[in-house]
Amino acid sequence: MKTPNYALLAVTDYWVVIRDLGPWEDHLSVTNNPEAVVYDLAHEFGADLGGRRLAYYDSDGNLDELVLENGWFRRFSHLDATHHNDLPIP
Repeated sequence: MKTPNYALLAVTDYWVVIRDLGPWEDHLSVTNNPEAVVYDLAHEFGADLGGRRLAYYDSDGNLDELVLENGWFRRFSHLDATHHNDLPIP
């Protein structure tokens, strides 16, 4: 089964930021399998990512959030420009 391929860009006390990498012929996008990404990151940062929020650059370069509830992926949310200054974007 194909899994997402992503890069960990930054980690702070409040955020984990990742970028979707592809290539799409070999990997699913983060958007198409967010549960697998959350599962992977939970092994590194704890079940609820240590209380951090999870931001990601999707395959089109848009900055969005994978919203978690009790450590599980629940929905996507667009991060508008007001959030960009809060993020540790390299």
